[in-house]
Amino acid sequence: MMDILKVASYVTGAGAFLSSLYVGITFTNERLHEIAEMHSSIRQLQGDAVLTNMRIDIRQATERLWKITDRYGDDLFEAPSLVREEARAVKTTLEALQQEYKAVQHTYQNRDSDVGYYAKYYERHTTDKPIIDEVSR
Repeated sequence: MMDILKVASYVTGAGAFLSSLYVGITFTNERLHEIAEMHSSIRQLQGDAVLTNMRIDIRQATERLWKITDRYGDDLFEAPSLVREEARAVKTTLEALQQEYKAVQHTYQNRDSDVGYYAKYYERHTTDKPIIDEVSR
């Protein structure tokens, strides 16, 4: 028959093992939760960066159009044909940028929808690799 001290040492050892296992699992779970929260914050900041880049693109196109109209007038009657073509191209680009901005802003406001759109926009408008990867849910 086992001695009471041996049984007590086995019970104590098993208790220590189970408590350390519990502490380790709890610690790992908390760290994973923090990582998930940071990933969510990073995704939000990247979405903000995309919208900011789009606003900058819209502002640059608008300023270019203003410079042309300030120099040659609103109707561009006296402007050379190259300038008129450039003004038409800038207007077309500006309209496209504004429509895309509205679409991205709508997607950003409904954040549970396709986040991968940000990555597609970012890849098209930069020469560097995208900051975020395309995420498919």
